[in-house]
Amino acid sequence: MLASPRSRRLTRTLARWALGLRAIVPWRLVERAVLAFVKMEAECCTQSSPYYKFLQRYVAQFEQSGTFARARSFLRERARHQVAARFDAWLRIGALTALRHEVLAKYKGRFGVAPRLLTEAQLALSPGCDLQCEGCYTQDDRGGSAPKRARIAYLVDELVSCGVFTIHIIGKGEPFLSPTWARELLSVIEERPHVFFTIATHGMHIDDELAARLGALGNVIVLVSIDGPEPLHDARRGAGSYKRVEAAIARLRAHGALFGFSCMVSKKNYEALVSDEFLEARRASGCAVGVFSRYFPLSSEGASVVQELSLAGDSLAKYTARFDAVRAGPGLPLLDLDEVEQHTGCHSRAGESIYVDGITGQIAPCLRVPFAPDDCSLDRSNTRGQLAARLAHPFFTAYRTGDKQCPTWCGANLSGELESVAGLLEGHCASDRARLDEYEQRARDASEGAGKDLTNKRHLPVLNATNPARHSPRADGAEPSKESRSTP
Repeated sequence: MLASPRSRRLTRTLARWALGLRAIVPWRLVERAVLAFVKMEAECCTQSSPYYKFLQRYVAQFEQSGTFARARSFLRERARHQVAARFDAWLRIGALTALRHEVLAKYKGRFGVAPRLLTEAQLALSPGCDLQCEGCYTQDDRGGSAPKRARIAYLVDELVSCGVFTIHIIGKGEPFLSPTWARELLSVIEERPHVFFTIATHGMHIDDELAARLGALGNVIVLVSIDGPEPLHDARRGAGSYKRVEAAIARLRAHGALFGFSCMVSKKNYEALVSDEFLEARRASGCAVGVFSRYFPLSSEGASVVQELSLAGDSLAKYTARFDAVRAGPGLPLLDLDEVEQHTGCHSRAGESIYVDGITGQIAPCLRVPFAPDDCSLDRSNTRGQLAARLAHPFFTAYRTGDKQCPTWCGANLSGELESVAGLLEGHCASDRARLDEYEQRARDASEGAGKDLTNKRHLPVLNATNPARHSPRADGAEPSKESRSTP
């Protein structure tokens, strides 16, 4: 369902005419109608679906935290061409999502359609990063060649053909490291206004040209990493990085881009991340949402680092209590991904979410559990229907049916989930089984480290942090050479 340029122009033209009446539009009535539609959809659809459970629980929080007020302000104040692009995407996503699922549901399991429809996907596309942050889950898995434009489009279309309407671009590296490659990614996004994208970035390569391009898109939100106030952020990402991120956010706001912040929550920074001062600064900067992701020990860092960063015991209890308190405040919706999963259930186990490594083609249950049989991958032929066929693999069938089910959600028992996946991999060829075993041990180290008083023994700063110049990957998409970096 690729939107043609002609179709987009027509929709935007109609949107501009409609928006000519925006000064007299009864926005409260529009808000109520939209909210009523979303709630009705959540209540009438499959009650066991994590997606609909999410709508039921969290849409009211978005309403209370001012999401509609910010949308109304954007539609009233921004230039017509910006508003029309956003309005175009909103209409397409809202109208086509339900229709696409209704049509695909009649053909589940047939060629090109997954046996169970997805709603979202995590898609890794960029192989390199000019940072090396403590606790980063991609440190052991970087390298390779970034997919070209045609390959990116193929991966996105394969996901959409299996029901996906939200795609999270998550790494493995920094998506805006290469300006040329970033333009290719954004062109794919622009041509698919019926799909919503999130892009995770450290933000330090967002210049005015890129901010303007993002501001012209209506179907993407940029999630800029901010790991706390300036001292904490710079300690993890390098001296001067906080100021560069703030400058990038100012550019995004000036150009009307939709953006929020994301943060890795650890034992070192959780108190600052849920402080009134930090959150007020994020509200004042124009963030539309805050996404909190708790540290998980995928990278092979030592046991002492794992225990220094892992939230457990008293630190976890204090964080969750404080998060519940600040989330109820006005002005900024906040999502803790573990808390979401705790209340909705695992989206991957339900068959509604998947992780695709766009660099290698490997498909896996999710970002936290990036393990699957070797033959669960998309080859370079770009053949239509590959993803649907892979999702019918016995490994994914067993994963979704609850065979060797994790005893609880993986945020509370990651080692239990990893043990479950290890059992499902028995009898299948999986070349990264050794890495899974090591990861499982680190997950146990994290839970066993609860309550230990470990001092901060190291941090990994920004590479070339004091040099604001852009670092681009090689033409083949691989990481910058080691000579272009400073040693951490």
